[in-house]
Amino acid sequence: YGRALDWFRRIAPSDPNYPKARFRMGIASYAAGDYSSAAAYFREVLKAFPLSEVYNNLGAAENELNQVQPAIEDFRHALEGNPETSAYLFNLGTALLRAGSPTDAAKRFQQVLDHDPSDAEARNLLELAKKSDRAAASAKLTPQRLQTTFDETAFRQLKAMLQPGSSH
Repeated sequence: YGRALDWFRRIAPSDPNYPKARFRMGIASYAAGDYSSAAAYFREVLKAFPLSEVYNNLGAAENELNQVQPAIEDFRHALEGNPETSAYLFNLGTALLRAGSPTDAAKRFQQVLDHDPSDAEARNLLELAKKSDRAAASAKLTPQRLQTTFDETAFRQLKAMLQPGSSH
């Protein structure tokens, strides 16, 4: 991941690929266990592109940093754009479980299983949430599910339609 970060750092802010590079730097930092840097990269991307996948990944980094309430808010933002995305539902469920809201967490895991009944991780966490065990909040939960693609094209097109004459 260090080599990837070195390469992505070479992309100048004026380069049209800069936001994608920062997004990928967030993914690489997250994978390397540097959740603070990952969150910083995702926050930077959010300033220009408030996309569901960026909110999801920021929430994942915050959840790993035990910043549970901001993570929950970010996962909810991600779901506003894509309410049926299993990864976002799963991640929100893990954050809610960590926050001590097992009933709400169970609802999210059930929604994941409604989309994919073979999701063993969601099934295990649903059972944990149903136990309403306070130990569930402190248990080491399954890693978050990151989105690895970043497509700002549709966002740029919508922004151009809503703000004629804007440079993005």
